[in-house]
Amino acid sequence: MLKKYWVIFVIILLVFATVSAIVLTPHLEVKPLLVYSKCILSKDAFPEKVVSTSLLLYIRNDYFLPIKILRISLDPPPPNEILVKELIFNSTLDPSEETFVFIKYTFLNYTRWDIRKITVDIICMNIIFRKSLYVNIVIEAVPREQNSKY
Repeated sequence: MLKKYWVIFVIILLVFATVSAIVLTPHLEVKPLLVYSKCILSKDAFPEKVVSTSLLLYIRNDYFLPIKILRISLDPPPPNEILVKELIFNSTLDPSEETFVFIKYTFLNYTRWDIRKITVDIICMNIIFRKSLYVNIVIEAVPREQNSKY
C-alpha cells in the first residue's frame, strides 16, 4: 500500500517538474543580423589600424521576468589575424526589452572568419540558461583589386 502512494507521489513530482521547467524556461528571441562583412584593405594601409564595427545580433526578452546576459560566445573563435576588441550590448533585459549586439574588431592581416554557432548564456532567477543559434556569418579582410580606383 505504501509503495503505491510512493509511485503516485513520484509521478506527480515528475509531472510538476516537467511543467515548471517548460513554464519557467526563459523565452529569448535571438536573430542574426550580419551575414557577410567585407573590409577592403589597401597595401599601403596598416591593417592593425583599421577598426570595424558590425551589427551582429538582435536579442529580445520574451519572458515575464528580467534576465541578464552573462556571455556571448562565437564558434569557432576568431583566427589569429582578427582581434575582437569587444561585444557591445545591454546586459540586463527587462520583460519585452530588446538589445542589439555589435562586434568591434581589428584585422591584423588579410583573413576570413566563418562563424557557425553563437551561444548566449543568460541568468534568470539565479539559474543559468544557454541558447545556441546555428548561423552562417562571414567576416573577411581582402586586398584591394588591381583595377579598382578606390
